[in-house]
Amino acid sequence: MRAFVTGGTGFIGGRMVERLLDDGWDVSALVRSPERAARIRDRGATLVLGDVTEPETFEDAVKGADALFHLAAYYALGVSDRELMMRINVGGTEAILRAAGAPVPRKGRGDSSVPQGLRTRGVTSREMDVLRLVGRGLTNADIAKNLFLSRRTVETHIASLLRKLDAQTRAQLMKEANTES
Repeated sequence: MRAFVTGGTGFIGGRMVERLLDDGWDVSALVRSPERAARIRDRGATLVLGDVTEPETFEDAVKGADALFHLAAYYALGVSDRELMMRINVGGTEAILRAAGAPVPRKGRGDSSVPQGLRTRGVTSREMDVLRLVGRGLTNADIAKNLFLSRRTVETHIASLLRKLDAQTRAQLMKEANTES
């Protein structure tokens, strides 16, 4: 049997990897630091260098696994970086589930409220999320990471915003975003 484990260098994840190996499983563990993973590597785990927030680093390793143990998480008392926590804990979980082929429910809308002037032009809540990040000067890749979207989805939203807002350039979208904020 083949298992894929995230968080294999953590307190619980490391023990899970060891238990699986003891029980005869072939274990692949997603790790960010090979140095921290020496113990599980020496026990026989295959290390997959990557990060739960970067699906391209683990998608191939997840395919064919008989079991998936998602134990990676960001945890700190008095979290000061909620965005980082959400990207790792929520976005990472969604990315792992998608890589495993599990359906991941989507809200179908973003978190932003849309000003009336933009709503009448057909701008959706998710497009408003994208527009606000364009207004902050983020790249498509950064917007994708912030909103847990693919770059292609961000490109589609930006193309839609350009059309709906009668804009020709990203600079015009930035101006629109800063006007509406």
